[in-house]
Amino acid sequence: MDPREMAEYAAAARTIARCHDIFCEVGRLFEIGLLIQQEELAANGDLSEDEDSAAARERFLSKLSPKSRERYKRTYDALLRYAPGLKQLLNNRKKKDTLREVITEMNKAISGARSDDATRLKVHVGVYAAPHPLKAGLEPPLSTTGTRSVFGLNHAFLTKLLCPSSARKDCASNPERIHLSARTRQELLEGKIAMTANDLPLFLWSGDTPGCNIDDENEYEDLFQGYYLERVVRHIFTGPSTALGEVSRSTRPPNAILHQMTTVEAEHIAYGCLQARYAISSRTKWAETDGTFNYRTFYYNIVDMIRESPDKDWVERLKKWWNMSLFKSEMGREAGAGAMEPRQDSDDIGSSTSNDSLSRIQAQMAARVAGRTGPPDTSSSSSSRGPLPPADPSLQSSRPSTSRRLAVSPSKSRPNAPSESRPHLPPESRAFQRLSTPHRESDSRPGSHDHPSGSGPPLVSPVGSILSPVRDNSQEIAPKEVPVVPLTQPKAKKASSKGKGRQAVLWDDEDESSAVRRSPRKPAAVNGGSTRSRVGPRRSPRKSRR
Repeated sequence: MDPREMAEYAAAARTIARCHDIFCEVGRLFEIGLLIQQEELAANGDLSEDEDSAAARERFLSKLSPKSRERYKRTYDALLRYAPGLKQLLNNRKKKDTLREVITEMNKAISGARSDDATRLKVHVGVYAAPHPLKAGLEPPLSTTGTRSVFGLNHAFLTKLLCPSSARKDCASNPERIHLSARTRQELLEGKIAMTANDLPLFLWSGDTPGCNIDDENEYEDLFQGYYLERVVRHIFTGPSTALGEVSRSTRPPNAILHQMTTVEAEHIAYGCLQARYAISSRTKWAETDGTFNYRTFYYNIVDMIRESPDKDWVERLKKWWNMSLFKSEMGREAGAGAMEPRQDSDDIGSSTSNDSLSRIQAQMAARVAGRTGPPDTSSSSSSRGPLPPADPSLQSSRPSTSRRLAVSPSKSRPNAPSESRPHLPPESRAFQRLSTPHRESDSRPGSHDHPSGSGPPLVSPVGSILSPVRDNSQEIAPKEVPVVPLTQPKAKKASSKGKGRQAVLWDDEDESSAVRRSPRKPAAVNGGSTRSRVGPRRSPRKSRR
């Protein structure tokens, strides 16, 4: 197979991993996607098939939940959009071996994308997890190489980041407390407080002290806006140099450009949550489960929660917040894709109960939309951002206009500009004239280089650069006129040298003893002619011997 086509399929698989479904299995995706496509064609009358094939397809698809079917269809359409060449492979039965090879390479690309992001994130997690890394880091510091024995529940501050929101009783008693109590940490280590995918960790909420800004009546306010999560998502999609809010310094395009990402969607946030949770855990090797915590269920819960939220205003505010964080614009970056037997669906892995935070948040969303509860007071929220205050009109009126600041005649702004009436001189004469003209004395008056009148603000161009100093030629004393002496080439005296065919040149200001003897350079032979220099005396040709 052409390596360029394989590279295209691998790039599409990495896009699927980060932007659509990190747990995608390409072979299973093709099978379910083709069956859903055949079902749509048969419903529209564009596909003729026997009853047995239709019944087998119906039995297979009926075992999938509506959420899973919608997810597979969405991912399948996206994969074909990123790699259009896959359509020919799927419809050509003679290329089964090639399709099998492509599926293997794409699954490797999906796994490699997750592994690469986790490896690169591991080096910076100690900085990202600290609330103010430029002032103080984590104590004890995290090791970037070797063992991860100080990660996870073995670290006091990371334990609070990983703590489920339902066990945040320490925050209620002491909001300014950075670490959890010894009793709560011991209960987490012993498993008395279970960490599950349905009980969201505290690092997903905003605030320097995780979990202390959660409103019990509106827990989903400030959700998915934690500082640690924000830095991780920036690291993955816009580059490590932008994680702390700085401008990107990378010379390579980030993943947001490589994956044609224009706005932040639910899958981007869920992928960042997954990588952020795994980065601070104590596991040294990737696995879908970490004790009682299931990463697959955690990922799909976040995607479904944002996509299917009844509070559409909250979803819109959340996406605008992330677009502003990554692309500095609320509108996004452009305004600034096995076996035929179905497996256990991820929606059936762990069901939420009324005691976990996920169920409470979903119930609160439905209650707000139904009007049973009033709108939350988000004026004191740490993440609420109102519109910028209007600019002071007095300051705008006091600023000089651009046309007034740049209203300088060309003759004054460029004192050394060539004049149209300047006579044309050869290069030698112009060089001699510049050397013979005395320099003007520099103006030592204060502010003379800032403004033509000697005072006032400096002249600034529209792009903010300081213009060259401007002089008022009318107030300066005209320099004395110096006659321009044409620069002529001095005559050279020839003196014979001892060597044959060579001469020394004596200039008018040199005597014969101090003269520098220069050997004329031999010209290159032209058309097979002689290369003998013509500077020396011409010799008579030798007579041929008979």
